[in-house]
Parts: sequence; C-alpha cells; structure tokens
Amino acid sequence: GGNLARRVFDTKTPLVSSNLQTDPRLSDPEFFRKRGLVSYLGVPLIAKDEALGVLSFYTREEHLFADDEIEFLSTLAGQAAIAIHNSRLFEETKRQAVELEKANKIKDEFLSIMSHELRTPITVINGYTRMIQEKVVGETNPEQEKVVGKILSCSNDLLIMVNDILDASRLEAQTLKADSRPLKLTTFLID
Repeated sequence: GGNLARRVFDTKTPLVSSNLQTDPRLSDPEFFRKRGLVSYLGVPLIAKDEALGVLSFYTREEHLFADDEIEFLSTLAGQAAIAIHNSRLFEETKRQAVELEKANKIKDEFLSIMSHELRTPITVINGYTRMIQEKVVGETNPEQEKVVGKILSCSNDLLIMVNDILDASRLEAQTLKADSRPLKLTTFLID
C-alpha cells in the first residue's frame, strides 16, 4: 500500500481504499494499475501498544470492506501481532540466557584463577612464618613469637577463605568431587 501502509503503521488504525488506482493519497497509483490491484485494507499489527507492522489485503475488483470484515481481519492481525511479539520475547530471552551463561562462565574462571593466584603467595607466607616459628632462620624473642603466631593465624584464615571461594566456584560449576574415606564416627564425635 506504499503511503497507505505507512499511515496505518503511524496511526495504528485500519485504513480502507476502495480504489487504489484513483486514490489521491497515493503517490504512484500506476504501480497498482500494472498489477491489477484495486481495493486495499491495511490493518495494524499491534502488541503491547506497539505497532509491529501492517497486514495488507488487496483485491483485484473494487470492494468496499464491511465493518465486520474489518473487525475480523483486525482480530486476526491482533493475534498475529501477539504471536510475533511472543516470538521476539522468546528470542530475546534465549539471547539473554546465552549472554548470562557466558558471563557466569567468565565469573567462574575469574574466581578459579584468582583463588589459585592468591593461594600461592599465602602458602609462601605460611611457609616462611613457620620457618621463623620453628627457629629455622634463627632465635626469636617471646614478643616476636607472639607476632609470628598472629601472622600465621591470619594467613591461615585467609587461606581458608580463598579455599572456600575456590570450593564455592567449583560447586557452582559442578566440578567439585566428593572426597570419601573411612572415618571412625566415635573419633569424629569425641574430638
């Protein structure tokens, strides 16, 4: 419908032309003459108050579309618009799910790498602190032993937190393996 379809789209209301070949609203009636198209009904495809397109009907004989025909075709267009809208929503949801999965994978990789990278220096700190505590590098006074004990305690706490983060990321990625081994229940409950 050329200009007519644009009007239907912009106004979101049906538009009828009983004779396209003589309709003054058209800029190129010759197009319709060559194809033998005479009458036109344009019905907007509207979903959620958004115009998605125009459903255009043409006849090869002059036809004045009756109100019941316009109403029926408008209902049909409404159902088509809802189907198109739902299809778009479905595709958008699929796209977002893919993006979310990608972002989640990047987050898991980051947590895993970060945990491993943090664990290495903490382990080194613990090793040197134990060497000082065990007097491998020389004697220490009681005040130094107290400080070394705090360093070791805090670095152990930090190592536990990093390991927990790593375990949580493994759990989320479903890559954590169960470590099963025999256990004496009495020892477990008494200690």
